[in-house]
Amino acid sequence: GDRWSVSVTNAATPFFYMGNDGSQLGAIDASAGMVLAPGPAQEAILCSYTTDVGTSRFMCDPPGVSPTCTPGCPDWIDRNSDGYRGKAGLEGMLRHHLERRGDC
Repeated sequence: GDRWSVSVTNAATPFFYMGNDGSQLGAIDASAGMVLAPGPAQEAILCSYTTDVGTSRFMCDPPGVSPTCTPGCPDWIDRNSDGYRGKAGLEGMLRHHLERRGDC
């Protein structure tokens, strides 16, 4: 793929995406995970959302970032109140997510 989908966790929202198999968010099962360093991870953010929007379906052709396409970031992201573009939008997304109390 041309990107990784990740969950941002913290003390207020210690949950992570487990997939569409019906398992409880944050439940321990066979899913793998990794911890990313905050600095490099922030530099790599293409877009973020307050809820799961299925970013794996938003692909670019050819794969990767280009002047006309950002992987995982649909055209409507700038018109949607749940979507935020780039690392500059991360703080707003987290604030909005906490206001929703982590509603997926």
